[in-house]
Parts: sequence; structure tokens; C-alpha cells
Amino acid sequence: MDKRGFTLLELLMVLGVLTIVIFFTISISISTKRNEKILLDQHIHMIANDIIYAKEYAIANNLSLVFFVDSANKRYFVYRGNFVLLEQSLPEDYQINAVFANIHSSFTISNLGYVDRFGSITITNRYGERRKLTITIKVGRVKVIVDD
Repeated sequence: MDKRGFTLLELLMVLGVLTIVIFFTISISISTKRNEKILLDQHIHMIANDIIYAKEYAIANNLSLVFFVDSANKRYFVYRGNFVLLEQSLPEDYQINAVFANIHSSFTISNLGYVDRFGSITITNRYGERRKLTITIKVGRVKVIVDD
């Protein structure tokens, strides 16, 4: 630098360094958000697979099971009487909400694999992205819906 100000080369060097720093910051931010979407998809499909597993278990063992969602503690259970057959928790920064037949947070799977209540389970991550899982009455079909 001379007494009159910065040279063109010095200004270009500073701009180049700033561009690289900004590029990496944006890249990391986009990558983190993409990874959160992938994790959200994995969690909703895990819930769907656990429901399908519970249905198959009920049919194979000729018994009824209860699928219960505990929204306050961000987890869900599959009960066989008083025995917990399956328990899963979601990450702390997720929200889980379940509504079956407009009022319940659980449904029963019969020994034939039928579901007694229709409804949905919605999970939301810290960015507000949602995934919704719907369960139909009787045969208990499970469908995952992306709500972007």
C-alpha cells in the first residue's frame, strides 16, 4: 500500500478471499439443510416400517397390539398388553404429533392386521419441514406424504 490508497492487486486479493469464505459458508449451510431433510425422511419411514412390523407381528402371533404416540416426550411405543414390544425416540429438535379418529394418540392392531382407527402422524424438524404418515382404517395401509 502506498500513501494514496490500496493497489488494484490488493483489492482483488481481498475480494478473492472474501468470495472463497462466503462460498464455503453458503455451501455448508445448504449441505446441513439437505442432511436434515434426509434425516427427516429416514425417521418418518422408520415409523412406517415399525407400524408394518407391528402388523406382521400381530398376525404371526395371533394377538392384538397397541401403537401409542407420546408427543410430549417425542417417542412412540408398540404395546402387547402391559409389555412394551417396541420403543423409539426422535431427536430433541423434532416434534411429533399424532391424531387418530380426531381425538386419540393411539390405535389398535388386531390379530388379523386390521387397524381400528384411521389417522396420521406428523413429524417436524427444526427448519419447519414436515413429513406426514397416514394410516387408513381396517387394513391399515401406511402412506408417507412429503409436505414441503
